[in-house]
Amino acid sequence: MIQLINRIISILFLLANLSAAQDWIKNCPGIPLETGLVWDWVTRTNGLPGNRGAVDSMKLAGIDIVHLSIASPGKMDTITKWLGTGFRVLPFRSTDKDGNAYNWIQHYTDAKYSIWEAEGTSLGSEDAGLVRINSSKTEVYNYGKATLVRRKGNVSNSIDQLTEGPYYTQDVRYYTAQDNKLKPIVYNAKFYLMLENNNPPARYNPLDTICILQVTSSINTTPTVLKTTTVIKERILVRADFKYLNKIDTASVDYVLEPQIYPKNDQLKPGPRNSYGYIQFKVIWHGKTNSKGKPDYLLSFDKVILSDVRGRELIADTLETGARKKIKDQDNNLHSYYDDIPGWIGIDEPVSIDIFEPIRIVNELLKTKTKNQRPLRIPFMGSWSGYYDVSHNKFGAMGKSKWKIFRLRTGHTSIIQNFYLYEYPYRSNASPCNCNSYRDKNIRVLAEMNYKQAYQLDPYFGASIQCGAIKNKQAFQRNIHRHELLYNANLALMYGAKYLQLWNYFAQTKTSVSTGYANHGIVDWEPNIFRTIYTDKYFMLRDTLNPRLEGWFGQTIKHLIPEFEKNSLGVVISPGNENVEYIKDIKLLSTPADSIPIFDVGFFSNPNSPDPTGTEDRYFMLLKRYYPQSLGLQNFNLSFSGMTDYNNWQITDFIDSVTYTISPNKNGEYFSNQFKLLKGDAIFYRLAPVIKFGGKLLYNETTTSGTTLHNDMIIEKDATLIVDGTYNANANITVKTGGKIVKINNGKIIFGSGKRLIVKD
Repeated sequence: MIQLINRIISILFLLANLSAAQDWIKNCPGIPLETGLVWDWVTRTNGLPGNRGAVDSMKLAGIDIVHLSIASPGKMDTITKWLGTGFRVLPFRSTDKDGNAYNWIQHYTDAKYSIWEAEGTSLGSEDAGLVRINSSKTEVYNYGKATLVRRKGNVSNSIDQLTEGPYYTQDVRYYTAQDNKLKPIVYNAKFYLMLENNNPPARYNPLDTICILQVTSSINTTPTVLKTTTVIKERILVRADFKYLNKIDTASVDYVLEPQIYPKNDQLKPGPRNSYGYIQFKVIWHGKTNSKGKPDYLLSFDKVILSDVRGRELIADTLETGARKKIKDQDNNLHSYYDDIPGWIGIDEPVSIDIFEPIRIVNELLKTKTKNQRPLRIPFMGSWSGYYDVSHNKFGAMGKSKWKIFRLRTGHTSIIQNFYLYEYPYRSNASPCNCNSYRDKNIRVLAEMNYKQAYQLDPYFGASIQCGAIKNKQAFQRNIHRHELLYNANLALMYGAKYLQLWNYFAQTKTSVSTGYANHGIVDWEPNIFRTIYTDKYFMLRDTLNPRLEGWFGQTIKHLIPEFEKNSLGVVISPGNENVEYIKDIKLLSTPADSIPIFDVGFFSNPNSPDPTGTEDRYFMLLKRYYPQSLGLQNFNLSFSGMTDYNNWQITDFIDSVTYTISPNKNGEYFSNQFKLLKGDAIFYRLAPVIKFGGKLLYNETTTSGTTLHNDMIIEKDATLIVDGTYNANANITVKTGGKIVKINNGKIIFGSGKRLIVKD
């Protein structure tokens, strides 16, 4: 029942987005392709792809969108020149009317603002929050509209911490800055507290210590043990710091996080993602004892608001005269090109929960202003476990999914899922894998831990797929081949991606010829001899993948809901017992050269189908893995189970654009036609009963009363349609010579408006 409810919710959610969606990526009939590059890579002639030739090659390869990561300082031509080439542009840098470079959209999606209620989160168990400590010494109560955690006054006095958590990550530096410097972040933690006299009232001493406010960070040994906890900043509050009794007051702690050091080599962590983990906001009771041996005061903790200057600017600007106006003005600067801009790129790969509320605000601003035509799109960092750490981490946020927290705190936000398959996180010669199954492990991490969660967050998510070598201080992914690029694209689509970002089309950095490239792409540049290399990946993209994405395959899968996937299927030489959903066997018809291929399979439902649950209107993708390396073209067919209700099933092949009818053999088995696959390639089929969803009726079939025909059906020679009761035909029925219709039990056919029976000689 729960699965059925979730499926219905998923269908309704997708349908709502289909009807409301107005941005180009969602409305594009097929699967769009996006890549990121800099204009100069195309316009320069010394060794780079060179002027119009490079642009035209991108068009031929099917690139729809250019993700521009940099605009030329002092001028607008980086964006406008690309808009003039027929591409759509996803900018995250623009210029003002005077030509000064600025980046307000990304600037404010890199702001920090989060609210941590003392009683915990109101968004459910999937969210992170503070947790009350020691119910014997603390209590939760309502004060007006606020809910507070109070240190009880009827217990013996002792030093007690009221709450713990939320155990999350904070960035050290900004990812983006106006002057291109990664400045340290000045955090402000504002604690909301209330002090009351206990009975009897305490004598006023302004220097009496009431509590200590702390911001701490920890390092874990295991998911259940913290190794060390460091106090980043603390503030002692005395009686004089509380201006009023019986009224909520505030006290702030300002702090800056120093760059972290790698423990192994004493080197600074690379890049802006330098961060502190297991952050806690602590209120520690230190109050004095009264004449009864109880605390002099009652201390209550309401919440802590964490912010930086950018976050405060964004929150405070409700009249939209400051920060929010700057965001709208940045969008206005490209007013003349609105039709060619499907959105804005925000902060790259946000990790800290502090960023989520600013993202929500910027997203809502852009959605409202642009009527969903140019929404915010967030590149989202992958995770090797699907969690901030692992699911069994007992420390607050670290044991939770950042996709789910992001969804709860930002609402519906469009994302581009970043995770690069070759070879990460496992390698053949690296710990902890050191085994032959590292490829399978990497696929499972990417698909099950990342793509699956991405789809739950955004059913139109984009997948950033690896197209070459990625080598820098933080990554070392190898170069890949055409079949590996094809496999990754197919895998992303199997798990629900609705557009693909190619990372990267052009190789972007270089070393000397003697040492090879630092990076590779779909199109490489050989620096010392000024030669452009169109790799085998380019021709695969141009001649194989893109025509599918633009054609029937892409136009169909764009609107389907992924329901169930199974990784790492084997094949059999003779019928076996795979039995995955309605696929019984994958039969290898040709003799394998060195090894047996491995498959992944995904099943879909169609929310626009008369059978949206997919019990009869069935869609599936069968994907041949990119390894073993020795595998060439091989012949297969499929056998199906659970199809005995009908004698005629139509198979639609969306890649080869063919349809045919299958029926049971003498043993009652159903087999597909033969198909051929190279490694990394896939088939994508629809399987549906002919008397309901149309096609060719080749064998006798009997309707049941109330059956409805939704698409045109042809009754072929020697086939008989037996109509039992009422048969509703919302499509044409054609009877060829030798075919016939027989009625039993008052059988009748009721044709819908404009539909009819056609008899052909």
